[in-house]
Amino acid sequence: MLAILLHRFNSEDEYDEYNCNSVILEQIIEVLGADNYVDPKDFAGSKNCKGWFITVDDGNSTDLELARFLSSHAMRAVFFINPGLIGDLNYASIEELRTIETLGHYIANHSFSHSNLIKLNNMEISDQIRLAKEWIQKNGFNQLNYFAYPWGRNNFAIRRLVKNMGYEVAFGVTARKFDDCSPSGVLPRFAVTSSFDIAQLHRVLAMRNFGHAESWFREIFRILQTCKGKLVI
Repeated sequence: MLAILLHRFNSEDEYDEYNCNSVILEQIIEVLGADNYVDPKDFAGSKNCKGWFITVDDGNSTDLELARFLSSHAMRAVFFINPGLIGDLNYASIEELRTIETLGHYIANHSFSHSNLIKLNNMEISDQIRLAKEWIQKNGFNQLNYFAYPWGRNNFAIRRLVKNMGYEVAFGVTARKFDDCSPSGVLPRFAVTSSFDIAQLHRVLAMRNFGHAESWFREIFRILQTCKGKLVI
């Protein structure tokens, strides 16, 4: 299973390194294969699940445009949000999040305010996760039981706490160890940016069996590391 991470979509800021435009995303879909795309809710951490899907972090103001783009390709994504930022400048509004969910996408927990959890104590970490979960539930969203670590930063104690709070799957960014996606582990994601060079991904077209997680992730990681563009980690 391969999880792609996006942040902003078709940003008007030409210097926004976290932007992924529609041309790049079309290329990703072509290379990885629309037929290989899976509904994120069907993944649930299974190491036997084959394919790929898209996750989107932070609840940015471009999320609705991205959601509509993906829906036009019959693809559902997970939108990890920080409720403490929703409605602020450059972030999505609650009305936009409702439209995103109406389009068939999923809302999930990315902590309340996108704090670096490693710098917080256990009570503060619990509050970040709990407050976000309660906000999502209070506002009527049918959230997936997935969590994404802010900045991808975590340690054993944080992973154990997230597991104990009931999350089936916890996402990081790029991991060095590619093991299974058990609730106590971290599923690596690969962030795509405006400078990303998709051309070399064509080399993995022959690797059709996405079920072999370790070889798949290692090959993707090697290819992304050699791309001309910057890989966000």
